[in-house]
Amino acid sequence: MKKGSRLEENEAILQSLLDDFLVTDAKGLILRVSHAMKQLYGLEEKDIIGESVYELEKQGVFTPIVTPLVKEKKERVTIIQTAKENKKFLVTGVPVFDEKGRLWRIATYSHDVTELANMKDYLGEMEDEMERVKNEIQILRNRYFQEHGFIAHSPEMKSCLDVAHQVASVDVNVLLLGESGVGKTQLAKMIHQESPRRKEPFIEVNCGAIPDSLFEAEFFGYEAGAFTGSSQKGKIGFAELAEGGTLFLDEIGELSLAHQVKVLKFIQEKTFYRVGGNKQRKVNFRLISATNRPLEELVEEKKFREDLYFRLNVVPITIPHCGTCIRYYSSHTLPGRFVREEIRREKRAGTSSHARALQ
Repeated sequence: MKKGSRLEENEAILQSLLDDFLVTDAKGLILRVSHAMKQLYGLEEKDIIGESVYELEKQGVFTPIVTPLVKEKKERVTIIQTAKENKKFLVTGVPVFDEKGRLWRIATYSHDVTELANMKDYLGEMEDEMERVKNEIQILRNRYFQEHGFIAHSPEMKSCLDVAHQVASVDVNVLLLGESGVGKTQLAKMIHQESPRRKEPFIEVNCGAIPDSLFEAEFFGYEAGAFTGSSQKGKIGFAELAEGGTLFLDEIGELSLAHQVKVLKFIQEKTFYRVGGNKQRKVNFRLISATNRPLEELVEEKKFREDLYFRLNVVPITIPHCGTCIRYYSSHTLPGRFVREEIRREKRAGTSSHARALQ
């Protein structure tokens, strides 16, 4: 292949591979450019040959320029350059040295990244907007939780309340776990208030407070004259009262094994018989249970039925202990807040003198 043909071939390849190709001497004077210069920068080749890149920067053709960075570092440098009409280019400058190691030429090639830069800016704006919305949602959640009696500061408690908030709209069994006094009942009420059943009854049953001999009659109700001392009119039990709403079984771990069998059958089939009755009754309810006892250990010790445990433990929510995360505010747990609320109420009622006395 002849030397001239090889040079032409190299030139053709170079022109086809690069969007824009520009060569300057060590002082920044433009010696040659590619045909794409007009398309990218709006400049004719004949108009910029011999011009200085420093002058073109002053004229606002493009900025910043890569030439001084290559001269300083004596190595390949890549920058983002802005041209007219706010176009963005990824510009790389490559130093070319002579046989004595002196900087001889600087070869620069560019690629239009305007769309990518605009996309990056757009994504940055979207991230800022999402962060703003996230903060607003958090403020609304905190306000909502406080209205329901919860003050949460720790990540553990915030996570606990978030799970409760998310599961409220899903009609699944929830098991609340935690020490006494952490607010299991209040959390159960919050879940009910956020659920589609909010307009229906919330029936709370303290399984540990009902005597073992009376549990079945209290829970399922009884017919007239079912046993000695019973009401002649009969009685509706907690199970029937929960129709359409939420049945909250507090202290579920206190149930005897005999009653666990009956409660399990009731949860599975959602049907029951009143004590002394022979009519099967059906009830539609959402179940929430709570306990401060380690049910898994009780299952291993054969003190709690495994099948009942799995029925209850569809969505477990463990509430951290009071010292770590949560206080259900009252005059005992948050006296400062109680006083402030009392002052507000008194001021609204017009008894400002009593409010000052509280302060």
